[in-house]
Amino acid sequence: MGKKFFKGALFGGLVGVGLMWLKHTKRGQELRAKMLEHAHHVSKEVLKRIPENDWVDAAKVERVLNDVMKEYGETKQLAGAAKNLVVKEVKKQIKNYRKK
Repeated sequence: MGKKFFKGALFGGLVGVGLMWLKHTKRGQELRAKMLEHAHHVSKEVLKRIPENDWVDAAKVERVLNDVMKEYGETKQLAGAAKNLVVKEVKKQIKNYRKK
């Protein structure tokens, strides 16, 4: 087995431990709740800035999301990793919104 496999296994293990920590520890649950709260605020702002008929333009949605996240991240002083988690959650919410 090559180095790629072991790197992937190590990375996967670390991600798994991080997710377990977020889900099962009190501090992790608090952080997860905070990230979801941030994601809620960001997704509301994205929804405000994009007219209903522009949801099909994925590039525009991505640009607006990046702009909103940049502004919000600076205002709330979020670290890069926190911003990435919020963006992932907002993308899930947007995907669910598009299905409706």
